[in-house]
Amino acid sequence: MKAPLLSIVAGCGVWAAVLLPGYTEAAIATGLNNPTAFAVAPDGRVFVAEQGGALRVVSAAGGLLSTPVLDLAVDSAGERGLIGIALDPDFAANQYVYLYHTVPGAAGIAPHNRVTRYTLNGNTVVSGSETLVQNLEPLGATNHNGGALRFGPDGKLYVAVGENAVPLNSQDLSNRLGKILRLNPDGSTPSDNPFVGTTGASPQIWALGLRNPYQFAFDALTGRVFINDVGSNQFEEINVGGAGRNYGWPGTEGHFNPASFPAFTNPLHAYDRSGGCAITGGAFSVSNEYFFADFCNGTIRRLDLSNNSVTAFASGIPFGLVDIAFSETGDLYYLFRGTGTLVGSLYLIDFPGAAEEVPEPGPAVLSALGLAALLLRLRRR
Repeated sequence: MKAPLLSIVAGCGVWAAVLLPGYTEAAIATGLNNPTAFAVAPDGRVFVAEQGGALRVVSAAGGLLSTPVLDLAVDSAGERGLIGIALDPDFAANQYVYLYHTVPGAAGIAPHNRVTRYTLNGNTVVSGSETLVQNLEPLGATNHNGGALRFGPDGKLYVAVGENAVPLNSQDLSNRLGKILRLNPDGSTPSDNPFVGTTGASPQIWALGLRNPYQFAFDALTGRVFINDVGSNQFEEINVGGAGRNYGWPGTEGHFNPASFPAFTNPLHAYDRSGGCAITGGAFSVSNEYFFADFCNGTIRRLDLSNNSVTAFASGIPFGLVDIAFSETGDLYYLFRGTGTLVGSLYLIDFPGAAEEVPEPGPAVLSALGLAALLLRLRRR
């Protein structure tokens, strides 16, 4: 096993995950403040959402830029805050970034989650570009917000919304809590959504019966979507998305007898709480395997879609693993929230054989983290 390039960034609060033989990792950026989610741009930049409202940029060469793209005023109590991000499928041309964040309460207005679109110019926001996409229901509890945003192969924006610690919300079609929503990019409702025209139902709903779908991912090869749903006391779930599907919460958790619950869809994979406490990141590799992470036990596991078997991939990551994603060239990023003396960090796991263009560092002097990232990418040349 190759030694990770961590000595270059000694003193930054980094660690070495236990990886399968042949894989190496490096810290791409540290110093993040309670990061929650990230998105990788086509040019290699990584945009990282911090719970307190800042949207940060990690350069393509590695290293956290000191100035945020923007800093939203959010309610960050509990699990609220800036908790979701997606880049437009045509980001290279239009520079649209979509954010899921909690709007603070004001006179006569309860705190609520909102999806907003901004236009970027380089690493700054175009003044006056803020565009409301969707306001969601008023919040009571501070937890179970969901937050993930993803564009599907159909060009629609999918939004994961938690049930706000009210389990019955998940089965109530009159509200959007505990659901996956499907929107046109401007926030309007697609006419082919499954509950359009259903009396009393919110037409934005695409799937229901979820507790806290913190992350989900689309498979670029097949168009399938897998939804990670954080469980209560028994199981963490990976569900195969589908229009109009009902995943059973709060009536079921984990696998069940379909004859007993004919209206519900069984999870593709579920693991009990002894294997972790909260399923977070999920991502499809270029070789069509599904990787998923657990917040508490610091693992990334691999689901073989040919036989639905699960194997270990990475372990030893500290408590607080919140998101994972593959770059377009096949390497795996993971985002650590931070705990104790360890600060929020973005890591890159090098996948042998992944084809990647090394960005030009330009005239500026690379930071230690940037040098680590650049060397990691050069090693395969």
